[in-house]
Amino acid sequence: MHTGAMKIPLLLLLLPVSLLADDAEKAKGAPPAKEAAAEQAPGRVRLKFVPAKKGQGRGASGTTLSRKSFEPTALTAMIHMGLEESFPVQDEKGKTHFTIKMTEGDDEHFVFEVSSEEGVQKVGVVRNDPSEVKVGGRKYEIVVPVTEVGPESKNTSDQVMLFVKLPE
Repeated sequence: MHTGAMKIPLLLLLLPVSLLADDAEKAKGAPPAKEAAAEQAPGRVRLKFVPAKKGQGRGASGTTLSRKSFEPTALTAMIHMGLEESFPVQDEKGKTHFTIKMTEGDDEHFVFEVSSEEGVQKVGVVRNDPSEVKVGGRKYEIVVPVTEVGPESKNTSDQVMLFVKLPE
């Protein structure tokens, strides 16, 4: 977890889903993230992702897919993970829908492997730009929002916060 307070603008969670032709290539060659959230709250600084050296990560953590107050029309999991870390996306009954692993990433572009009974898919995600992945006939949305911390907090982290959403 991050040591400072985080602020996630509600606007980020309402962004439309982007349809991707080739997600992995999108993450590698896309321009910098949308600046919709670039307006920082006074006294806040953007938390930047700086991958840990191999084998020095803290391990992924997160929540199950559940209804959150900020997104009442979807089941949402909030996950913190670093490079080469994985996390099972599960419902509240403990059923694993898939496992997500970050295989590439810098502060703006990320590539995730989504592993399920159907196989492995690579999904490219640009910060603040939701990407879709289809698993078990259902579309999930993955978004890595900009997060902010107080000016007294460390402004780098070896983990990003991401949301996996299953619209209902």
